[in-house]
Amino acid sequence: MASIGPDDPKPTLGNGTESTNVLDIVSSNDLKRVFLVGKSLQASIENSDKVGSDPELQADISRCIKCLEKCSKGIRFLSIFSSNEHASEINTCDLEYFQTEYFLGSLYMKISGEEHASRMKNLQVSSAYFEKFLEMCENAGIVSSEDKDSILYLNGKYDKVLDVRQVKINRFKRTREVAKQIESLQEKLKETKNIE
Repeated sequence: MASIGPDDPKPTLGNGTESTNVLDIVSSNDLKRVFLVGKSLQASIENSDKVGSDPELQADISRCIKCLEKCSKGIRFLSIFSSNEHASEINTCDLEYFQTEYFLGSLYMKISGEEHASRMKNLQVSSAYFEKFLEMCENAGIVSSEDKDSILYLNGKYDKVLDVRQVKINRFKRTREVAKQIESLQEKLKETKNIE
């Protein structure tokens, strides 16, 4: 794994500004508000027709990164997730915060830079966020360790030789299990909405 991680200080962004705290997140309502802003910005970036090096797009990416990094810090500060907590035990409303690390990994890949070293640093940060996302999913039982190993193997980050056939069989079995878990969570969500 790269020496830079999602919990480490961030490098300067594409426009040369430091990634700083813009909003203080002290409650779940603050977190929700900031996450929705970040998610909206991320969606507009993904759906943008602008070229990757467009200054306006890069400014949007920087704003979105700042917002989602704030969310990531807020998630840790508020202890939204526990490393020993299964997805079925996590508050249904909080599940969407799993996307934060994934969004950040995706956004860091979109930062355009003039220098090779800067680009490599952003790709390392991106990779660290994706790996953190996979780790969170594995800890919550959303992704198995075999799935994580397969993903890392496909991306050249895993040394162990995998039995591809057995991986496919295991993935099929887990897919059925996950489908059942999703149904169960959807039922719980419906029940929660009916209570409110």
